[in-house]
Amino acid sequence: MKSILCSILLLFFSGSTYAQNDCIDAMAVCYDTFGIVNYLGGPGVQELNSGNVCQGKEENSIWFRFTIESPGTLDFYIFPLDTKAVDYDFWLFGPATSCSNLGSAIRCSTTERRASLGGSENITGISRFETDLFENPGEGNGFVSPVNVQAGQTYYLAVNQDKVSERFQLILTGTAKLKENPPYTRMHHDYFFIEKCDDDGVNDIATYFNLMEFENIISTTERINISYFKSSNDAWLNHNVITNPGHYLSLPMLDGIYVRIEHPITGCVWIDRMSLVITNTVAAGTPGDLFLCDTNGNGTQTFDLSVNNSLIQNGTALPVSYHLTEQDAKTGNNALPNLYQNTTRSQTIWARLSGTGTCYMYDVTSFTLNVPEIPKIEYTLNIRDFSGDDTSVEVIITEPEKYVYAVDNDSFSPSINFNGLTEGPHIFYIKPLDECGVIESRNFFILNYPKFFTPNNDGENDLWRIAYLTQRPGSYVIIFDRYGKLLTSFGHRSAGWNGTLKGKSLPADDYWFILHLDTGQVVKGHFALLR
Repeated sequence: MKSILCSILLLFFSGSTYAQNDCIDAMAVCYDTFGIVNYLGGPGVQELNSGNVCQGKEENSIWFRFTIESPGTLDFYIFPLDTKAVDYDFWLFGPATSCSNLGSAIRCSTTERRASLGGSENITGISRFETDLFENPGEGNGFVSPVNVQAGQTYYLAVNQDKVSERFQLILTGTAKLKENPPYTRMHHDYFFIEKCDDDGVNDIATYFNLMEFENIISTTERINISYFKSSNDAWLNHNVITNPGHYLSLPMLDGIYVRIEHPITGCVWIDRMSLVITNTVAAGTPGDLFLCDTNGNGTQTFDLSVNNSLIQNGTALPVSYHLTEQDAKTGNNALPNLYQNTTRSQTIWARLSGTGTCYMYDVTSFTLNVPEIPKIEYTLNIRDFSGDDTSVEVIITEPEKYVYAVDNDSFSPSINFNGLTEGPHIFYIKPLDECGVIESRNFFILNYPKFFTPNNDGENDLWRIAYLTQRPGSYVIIFDRYGKLLTSFGHRSAGWNGTLKGKSLPADDYWFILHLDTGQVVKGHFALLR
């Protein structure tokens, strides 16, 4: 036999619209009682009168009842759980035979610990370290002295908070004992559940259960009252009882059923729990959207729908069919062939995963067929030539991150700049990262001018010209001597200059040129004529 009474109640105040909790509805606190109660109703009847030594009234209150099994001291603590700033008041009455003869409170505290002592917590209760019997607002530390109680006596406790929707924890301590054991035993201690398949003819992952199967796993020699609820809160407060436990339709997302076991004489309540498990349900996996590029140019392609079978089957071997509408998928009508040609660029296809056996079940899901257009790439090349070793090409394009690039036979990269290119022809490549993109290429030339030429009619380097200028129609060159005298000019088709003026060979010297490119760029430089 334990010598310490340690019942714990977790009370969650959540703004529910339950009936008011008065003394007559007081929750019977028994040994091993543990409850999670979402309750807030305020007083139905104002049961605290002006005769009580502690000032205050019921605003958001709940009542408890203790029946002592063995004598000792009755102590308790009230801990705010959500907001430590909530002010809790309490009044303890007794011994009393009923709510009609409560009399005045024998212990009470309506002070606010934070206001009186500072700090952040408003813990209150009865403590063996205290000697005072009562505390009004502004007095004491929130605790009063314990009560010596005798076997068979009944005490009533009213707990009130000044704010709504907050939880508190009530911990009873001391040497007195309440009822030790529940009036029933489980035949096994395993978590209890009732398992059925969805066989009610409606595919909603819900079916009818006989909740009273729970009564087959308990044994009792005393008369007890058993009732069933959808929530722990309802079970503790005896609200919203399930009226048809023998033929109860479960909801698909219901976590469990709470069983209230109440002793009709002591009023002690025990809460048990069981789960309702719907088995053999069909749950379709997530298919992948399908893509084929518009190589036909008309937005249609032929898809193999069956490539999604394994994803939809989700580890099962259940049959899969494909449909144009959700309704057809639900009814199983108008199944499509596995090889199907889409009718729009983005088209939704519905899949049905069908169950087998006696359970009525299926699940539907959807995915899309996509035939995106092959993108047209619009870009320009910014060529930097006539720069010696610093020649380069840069691509100018909107959203460059959607592409990769290469020059000549180099590997693709996200870089839009290519430096150190040699004089002559090159090929620029651009490849979209989009799976429907195709590689495009464009020829370009890096131009440069020779630094000297030797017009001695030996067949080598006899003409001064800019190689590949023929690729830049509209470009032309003007040549001067060192004194700025115009010597000659020629266009992009010319073979070049032979170092003469009016048929007469010019001497070895430096000569200057101005190149006007078709782009409007002007390049100036000089070169040597060697004899």
